[in-house]
Amino acid sequence: MSASKRFAQQISQMSGVAQFILVRNDGQIIIHNLSDPDELATTVTLAGTNALEVHKAIGFSPFKYLLFQHPLGEHLLIFALGKYFLGVRLHSDCDSDALINEITVYLQTLLNQGRPG
Repeated sequence: MSASKRFAQQISQMSGVAQFILVRNDGQIIIHNLSDPDELATTVTLAGTNALEVHKAIGFSPFKYLLFQHPLGEHLLIFALGKYFLGVRLHSDCDSDALINEITVYLQTLLNQGRPG
């Protein structure tokens, strides 16, 4: 099984994950579980890139994740992972704090291994 498929399997099995997409910082889609990934790929790439630029310009602490909350409960998380961004749509009944922690720990483990995705 390839590294990207192992990554997809791990993310998909996390409680609260409805959909996900992993994109390179240039917008290239690496892996996803969406029927039509293009719109979310663009959103994740633009938001992630802009968050990194804000960090560079203003000097805030490093960008780890963004959380966009939707009034109907389908929230979107975007994580930075080296030269990649991970976008995750959450189930409406998800404990977002717990999922953020679980994903953060997993991504940090990948970064420590030197194999993001």
